[in-house]
Amino acid sequence: MPERPEFRPDGAERGKADEPKIAEMGADWSHEVEIRAVVDRHEYRQLQRIHVKCEVKNVSGQSHVFVQGVPPGDRYLFLRVRVFDTKGHLVPMTEYYKHEGREVVWSPGGGGNTMGGFLNASSFFRVELIPNLVYDMTRPGEYWILVEMPLNTGYPFESKEWFYVRANPIKVKVRPERFRAATEEEGNVVIDPDRP
Repeated sequence: MPERPEFRPDGAERGKADEPKIAEMGADWSHEVEIRAVVDRHEYRQLQRIHVKCEVKNVSGQSHVFVQGVPPGDRYLFLRVRVFDTKGHLVPMTEYYKHEGREVVWSPGGGGNTMGGFLNASSFFRVELIPNLVYDMTRPGEYWILVEMPLNTGYPFESKEWFYVRANPIKVKVRPERFRAATEEEGNVVIDPDRP
């Protein structure tokens, strides 16, 4: 895996990753691999899961590009997602992701890198990410979500052949929670934040 701090287990903490000027960035498909990331809305309630649907497509006409294999449970290394506040600073990771949220699944044969392989010409795949499982987006306000992916043109892959594709940054807003009093008939209620 490329030696970027965001790809190491302890590397995406505040201050250990680069903090680009998100508002000035656009998609980077310079190696003719497209990555599109979309959300179904741009405003969310606190703790509501933010679903980012990603599609990666090889439009280069080359026979293939190589996709680094990672443990199948950790889609957040397969596709790198980062979340920044409006000042352009990386927000802290969640305690959930730092501990319980990182899955490492090893096969009986000893190899766990089952997510990976070749992305052939004109082929594509889709991955769904939930950035607020990884980064703390509980505070109301606006956030930028940045999705990137490492790919390689060589096989066996070499470090000098790595390149990154980037989707257009996504800006979302987390609204303050509105509390309401429960009726006597309802009793004690917990409102599900994923409900509309």
